[in-house]
Amino acid sequence: EGGLDTRTTRGGERRGLFCGMGVCFDCLVIVDGVPGTRACVTWVREGMDIARQDGPGDRRGPDRA
Repeated sequence: EGGLDTRTTRGGERRGLFCGMGVCFDCLVIVDGVPGTRACVTWVREGMDIARQDGPGDRRGPDRA
């Protein structure tokens, strides 16, 4: 916790920002309940709910177990 990782792979490996331009998909996060959102190319707006993504299709929202 507190690291720079934004998601984990299906195998549990931690990933974070790598290319910073939307090519590598290592920065995937859940934005407003939508998994697979590339953090590095997503415009930030007030009130967004952003969560770390666990695995390729994690649809758990802010109340994640």
